[in-house]
Order: sequence, then C-alpha cells, then structure tokens
Amino acid sequence: MLTFLIFLLAVAALVALAVLPLMYTARALGAERTGFWWVVLALVVQAAVSRAGSAFFGHDIAGFLFSFLVGSLVIKLCLVTSYPKALLISLISTLIALFVVLLLAGWAARKFLVREDTVMLVSEAFRYLA
Repeated sequence: MLTFLIFLLAVAALVALAVLPLMYTARALGAERTGFWWVVLALVVQAAVSRAGSAFFGHDIAGFLFSFLVGSLVIKLCLVTSYPKALLISLISTLIALFVVLLLAGWAARKFLVREDTVMLVSEAFRYLA
C-alpha cells in the first residue's frame, strides 16, 4: 500500500513539475490546444526527440540545441502555435520547472540542515550536563 502511495506521489510531482508549467505557459502565450492530454502528448514526443538527439549527437551542445529546436517544433505541432511562440513556451516552461525544482531542493536542504544543527545542539547540551 505504501509503495502505491509513493507511486501516486511521484506521478503528482511529475505532473506538477512538467505538465503544469508547459500548460500554463502555452495558455499565456496563446496556443490553441492547451488541454492536459495535448500537453502530455507534447512532453512524451519531446522526451523521445531528446533521447534521439542525445543518441545521435551525444551529450554536448549540439545534442542540446537539436533537442531544444526540434522539441519546440513538437510543441508547435502539438499545441498549434507559431514557431517563435513555441520557442518561448519551451524556454519559459523549462525555466519555471527548474525554478520550482531548485526551490524545493533548497527547502529540503534547509529542513535537513536545521535538523542536523538541532541534533548537534541538543547533544552538546547533554554532554555538559553529564
């Protein structure tokens, strides 16, 4: 049961980090198709294009550029918008997702460091009492 709940939490996190930024950015920039399943389709095809770019060009700047440019073409075709808007949608949604990941990582690190400092302070206090 716990494994299933962790799976549901992971799916919810994936939706929050990947689908929602792309969906809302596409809506803000005036794409015609901004439904949930259209965005999921665009992300799945983009992931396949990214894998193909990495396999063909390797993990260097050429692979990144190929993935970004062809991924924007995927957004253009799936969400029915112009190519310059698709480039902006791709860039802005990626920056939003990256910002959220960094924000969550900072929050998690701060929580961990606060706990570690608290444990160190409590152990110091008990050492002086003994």
